[in-house]
Amino acid sequence: MIYKIAPVIAGLFISISLVAQKSEQVKTHIALLGTYHFDNPNQDQFNVKSDNVLSDKRQKEIEQLIIQLARFKPTRIALEFDKNRNLGDSLYQQYLRGERQLGSSEAEQIGFRLAKYLGHKHIYCVDERRLKLDFNPGPLAQDFAPLLEELSKTGNEIINQINSWVNKYSIGGVLSRLNQPELDKLNLDIYYRFLLPIGKDTLQPGADAVTSWYKRNLYVFHHIKEIIGKNKDERVLVIFGQGHTAMLKQFLQSSTQFVVEDIQQYLPKN
Repeated sequence: MIYKIAPVIAGLFISISLVAQKSEQVKTHIALLGTYHFDNPNQDQFNVKSDNVLSDKRQKEIEQLIIQLARFKPTRIALEFDKNRNLGDSLYQQYLRGERQLGSSEAEQIGFRLAKYLGHKHIYCVDERRLKLDFNPGPLAQDFAPLLEELSKTGNEIINQINSWVNKYSIGGVLSRLNQPELDKLNLDIYYRFLLPIGKDTLQPGADAVTSWYKRNLYVFHHIKEIIGKNKDERVLVIFGQGHTAMLKQFLQSSTQFVVEDIQQYLPKN
C-alpha cells in the first residue's frame, strides 16, 4: 500500500512545486524616484538649495512631471512619511476633501498630486524616522581629519552640481539627472569610502553610522513589502530622497520578487 501511495504523493509535490513556480512568476513592478528636498528642511549634512516650487513656473513643471510619471501607471505610491504615525495619509485625505492646500515638500507636490491625478484613495507611509544617520567621529576627528576634509569637499561638490541643475533645468530635468546610475553609485561610495574607515579598536563611529543608515532603509524596504502583501500584481512608485533610493535600489534589484523599472523613461530631460 505504501508503494501505491508514494507516486501519488510524489505527483502532489510536483504539482505544488509547479504552482509555486507559477506564482513566483508574478512580480511586483516598482520604480524609484530619488528626489532632493523641495522644502529645504536642512535635515541632511549636505543640503540642496531649492527655489520656490510654489511659483507659477515650477508649478507648471510639476504638472508636466505628473503627466509623465502617470505613464508608469502605479497602483500604489509610497512616500517618505513616518510609517509609525501615518500622518501622511491623513494629510492626503484632507487634501482630497479640499480642506488643505498642498505644502511645498516633494512628497506632497509630486506624491499627493500624482495620487489624486490617478484616483488613488490612499498614499502609503513607509519611512522609519526613529532611525537616524547620526555620524560623529568624536575623539577620532583629529586622527581622520584628512578623510573628513575630503568628505566635506566631495559632499559640497555634489551639492554644488545639483544646485547648478536646479538653476538651469526644470524640476523634471533635475530629477532625471539626480536618478542617473552614476549618481547612485557615487552616493553609496561616500559611505564606503569616507565613513566606514573611521574607527579604531572598539570605537567605530563610521561603521555604526553606515549600519544605522542601512537599518533604516531595510525597514523602508520591509514596509514597502508590507503594503504589497500577498497581492504581487502591483505597480509601486516610491518617492524618497535620493540618499535613500540609491540604497533601496540595491535591495530591490537583489530580490526575486520585484521588477525594477528605470524611472528615466518617465522623466523629462530638460
